[in-house]
Amino acid sequence: TERVRRMCQLRQKALEDAQELRAEYILYVDSDNFIVNPETLNKLIEAKKPIVAPMLIVDDTQAFSNFWAGQDEHGYYVRTDEYIPILNRERKGCFKVPLVHCTYLIDLRTEASKSLAYWPAPKEYKWDLDDIILFSYSARKNGIGMYVLNTEYFGHLMKPWVYTSLEEATSHFLYWKLKTIVFYPPLPVSEFITLPPRQKDNCGLDAVYMISLLRRPERRNRMLACLDELGFDYTPFDAIDGRQLNESYIKELGISYMPGWKDPWGERPMTFGEVGCFLSHYFIWLKIIAEDWEKILILEDDIDFEDNFRHNLIRTLREVENADPEWDLVYIGRKSLNTDDEELVKGTEHLVIPMYSYWTLGYIISQRGAKKLLSARPFDNLLPVDEYIPILYDQHPFDDWVKYFPNRNLHAYSAEPLLIFPTHYVGDKEWFSDTEPPENELAKIRARKAQEEEEELKHSHDTTMKTEL
Repeated sequence: TERVRRMCQLRQKALEDAQELRAEYILYVDSDNFIVNPETLNKLIEAKKPIVAPMLIVDDTQAFSNFWAGQDEHGYYVRTDEYIPILNRERKGCFKVPLVHCTYLIDLRTEASKSLAYWPAPKEYKWDLDDIILFSYSARKNGIGMYVLNTEYFGHLMKPWVYTSLEEATSHFLYWKLKTIVFYPPLPVSEFITLPPRQKDNCGLDAVYMISLLRRPERRNRMLACLDELGFDYTPFDAIDGRQLNESYIKELGISYMPGWKDPWGERPMTFGEVGCFLSHYFIWLKIIAEDWEKILILEDDIDFEDNFRHNLIRTLREVENADPEWDLVYIGRKSLNTDDEELVKGTEHLVIPMYSYWTLGYIISQRGAKKLLSARPFDNLLPVDEYIPILYDQHPFDDWVKYFPNRNLHAYSAEPLLIFPTHYVGDKEWFSDTEPPENELAKIRARKAQEEEEELKHSHDTTMKTEL
């Protein structure tokens, strides 16, 4: 109750200060709200409503926002049929609602706005003492409507339930901050806030490497901002750019492509982008040996961090070291192609033995693992790095490729659930790849394969019919 009373008093003080300054508007924004749309204030003003909130969401899985579509006679929340269509933006517009909270704009130019108040509560007020309910009562009493605007995506707010600890709340706040950075420029820090310098570490790892192309500054800057927020003492690695490669350089390195290799989905040869990707990982493996590091984390630059990343990374490292002192590699981000067949490692709760997997979004690698990956002489039969690693831990389905690498003894594991995922997937509006062919070429390849499979199925069917006859 004391906290709520103090909140009401602070909001009232802000309102009175704005009125004393003869401000035309006052914008309230809770500190755990993330406003990512740079046009938010303009859109709220253009709505021309006495009190209007930009609709904020928690995420796509939770039906919680900063507005109510219903309120009972005691001031409590009531779910109505209007709520979900507005929340899911099935209906778009500016809708009158009984209550908005967290972030909203008040038009102070009207005479009625002078009667708005958060504190003290009127003598006739019988509802619970709560700043948002008290303010909605004041607005209703003075005939002032509240509205929510959902015409665009404006941002999100943290989950509404009570956290068990300040550490848990801080971790979730960081999670949403990282989510914001994934899709928008890093959030600027107010000039009125001084942040103490953060002590950086690598969660018990010798190094954290982030692979990023110099010609993709937007990706690099986003990842650097994320790693700064996570408190890592990281090292950016300038990725080997496939656009700068040529056959002369590849021969100079002593690289020979694996005979007959074709992408299993696109039926195409290896791209220079895939060569550059392999070389980027390869040179870091060499660095591990040269620096005599015990274990490091390697990340690519197109990743989205899951909640509580640092804690889960430490947990993953602890589990694998307890389960297998001779471990070589642990995926923390990948595309599993046989999830149902993967078994939990005995004595662990969040570690599995990976089957055939794609992607090298992120993994922890030991010096032992680096030596095994290098000693298998991948340059003699080069193929993409995310095909090479499953071969070395002997979980690759294509025997014609496996035969080139007789020593397949990499001790590989994977975090489960995964700690990172791609920022975008094939088909997403903002997806692009520096290793794959352009999306239009991929679409042609998929269409051709679908047609070939259909013709093969038809041929098989016709053959069966003839045999039966």
